Amino acid sequence: MATFIKLCDGACRLRVSLFGPEAPGVASCLCMQGVACLELRRYPLALASFKEALRIRATELSGTSGKEVEYNGASLPAHPLVVRLLNNIGCSLFELDELESAKETFVATLQMQRELKLTDPLRYNSSFEVDPKDAHQRLLGVALTLGNLGTIYLRLNELDLSLANYEEAVLTRFLCVPPVADSEDTGRPTPMPANPSATTMPTIVVNSPTGQEHSDIDPLNNAEGASRDEGENVTDPPVAAPIEESETIAADTSEGVVGEPSELDEVNSSVFAHSSIAVAAGFASMLLLAVNE
Repeated sequence: MATFIKLCDGACRLRVSLFGPEAPGVASCLCMQGVACLELRRYPLALASFKEALRIRATELSGTSGKEVEYNGASLPAHPLVVRLLNNIGCSLFELDELESAKETFVATLQMQRELKLTDPLRYNSSFEVDPKDAHQRLLGVALTLGNLGTIYLRLNELDLSLANYEEAVLTRFLCVPPVADSEDTGRPTPMPANPSATTMPTIVVNSPTGQEHSDIDPLNNAEGASRDEGENVTDPPVAAPIEESETIAADTSEGVVGEPSELDEVNSSVFAHSSIAVAAGFASMLLLAVNE
């Protein structure tokens, strides 16, 4: 992974020399470098990489979506690529224990995701935007962000807000579950996601992480994707629950993918959603007991 970071850095320098510092390909390299830094727990470098990628993307996509979201005093274009970079920035801030900044970042992420939910699918001239699975993937992204906010509010001991976000995450995840046969009825084990090697397990918030092995935040899935020919890895939002490693979505190194769980097939996507519902519901139940006490 350290070698991968060096390769990303070299690719960034090469693209800057060939195409200039504002080229979309530079943002792609920076995003992949940031994901690698997250894996190696080099969080300051990850944060710097994601922020620079966000600056390039914001300039590139300015005026393309017709909608903007305020973040850190700047107006960002509402676009899936920006959503994923914001999410990764939130994950980095969370790992650096900058909870208030992470909260503001995920609030902006959620606001942008909700703006995009209402966007005309024909607005963007790409096959991704007219993909019928797009709505399902974006809705799942909203649920993940709500879970991340629930995690952060829980760490901040704001139990009412944490409970509200977890409950909304559960309801949203239920909307994401496609009708498939229950694997338990067949006597077969639950299938793993299509890309288990690219997953990370978030730690349960109420238990302190052991040696900070894993994050409480569930990073956004898949590549941020510069264009249809350039992929950028991004992590989706944080989740506060004890999930098996195969049940959570993480950064994916695949090229040209822009959706959150887009590397999963229909059955595996359902398995992930069912698992996440159970996790979020469990946390909501625990929080409800804590609030009532």
